[in-house]
Amino acid sequence: MTKNIIAVIAAPLIWGLIMLPGNQIIFQFFPEALEGQLSSAYLFSALIASFFYSAIAGAGAAAIARTDFEQIGIAAGIAVLAVGALVQWSYWDLFPQWYHLAFLFWLIPLCMVGANVVRSRRLAKLSE
Repeated sequence: MTKNIIAVIAAPLIWGLIMLPGNQIIFQFFPEALEGQLSSAYLFSALIASFFYSAIAGAGAAAIARTDFEQIGIAAGIAVLAVGALVQWSYWDLFPQWYHLAFLFWLIPLCMVGANVVRSRRLAKLSE
């Protein structure tokens, strides 16, 4: 139970820790975004990157919990969604609404995907 709680708390932390250097890389390709000029290319790049961050956060949570992968994926996704919604709210006027909706919509499913990847790898190791 304690591992599950730690795993769920860790998910948004993992997401944030990989987002910071990830977004710095994206800004190298779109320096105008630092000044608030958000092109469609930048928005799509940031959105695709957030998909990877979410899957990695779900995988990290599942790796910590080591059991109940489906429930951990959902709980991790809810934790990431809670933090993500607060962050998106603070930038609501900066980004277009379609970006916010797509960003928030995919957080839980992609955390679940990450958790299922860990589950599949564990099952594959057990069957060897």
